[in-house]
Amino acid sequence: MPVMKLLDNVSIVRKLAGAAAVALIVMGGTGLGCLVWSGRAFDDALRVVQAHDARITAAVRWKGMIETNAQRVLAITATSDPATAQLFGGAVKQAIAAIGELQQRIADEASTPAERAALELIAQRRAAVLADVKAAGEAKRNGVPVPSDVAQVSPALAGYFAALDDFVRLEEGQRDAARAAIDAAVTRLRWSAAVAAGAVFALMLGGMAWIARSISRPLAQAADAADAIAHGELRTEVTAHLATGRGDEIGRLMRSIDGMAGRLRSLVADVRDGAVSVSAASQ
Repeated sequence: MPVMKLLDNVSIVRKLAGAAAVALIVMGGTGLGCLVWSGRAFDDALRVVQAHDARITAAVRWKGMIETNAQRVLAITATSDPATAQLFGGAVKQAIAAIGELQQRIADEASTPAERAALELIAQRRAAVLADVKAAGEAKRNGVPVPSDVAQVSPALAGYFAALDDFVRLEEGQRDAARAAIDAAVTRLRWSAAVAAGAVFALMLGGMAWIARSISRPLAQAADAADAIAHGELRTEVTAHLATGRGDEIGRLMRSIDGMAGRLRSLVADVRDGAVSVSAASQ
């Protein structure tokens, strides 16, 4: 194979160093990739959780503002003092404006159909409460007795509170689902990291086994050739299978063995020729 032929010309030290560098790069890249992916997933889920917490806090504050404002409306309808009515009337208007701004901010941040539907219901219930407050004010101005119970002043108030409570429960459910998603993402990350580590380890073992084989196999061939030469086997077939074209240390060793065998064959041939010459001269 071209790759194997190319690696045959790389020194053993560089092969081992290259294998170690590749293993470190793959392990580092895998670890970094897992960290980046998990960090992004965790940040996204955390932002969702924080957004739900913020809307829950805003909705609870919203409900508290409504309760306070309802008491102010009740005080206005119950008092006969114009100064007190004017004082509470200004506070009621400010609170209504503040609630409207809070409602709009929460509506702008709503991201799911369920949230938008819940906020639409709240808006309808709020409109009914504001209509009740307006009717109570007109009744007082017309001299009609106004009930002293806020629930009677605004029958729609209970539905308004119920819609807000439903919205809070919806946000709590979505927040808990986001937290569960974080836990699931952490679990997936652990499994992904384990699988990635196993794959990298398997690749490392395979690479090291391949490198070890590329070193041990030709060394065994060289050792067999050296043993054959040591036992007097000098035929060319002994060294014909040696990969003398390699450019690494093993190639140098094989070329040395092949050259040694060739010189020994020449020496034996010279000795044999000399012996024949001596024998012929003695006759």
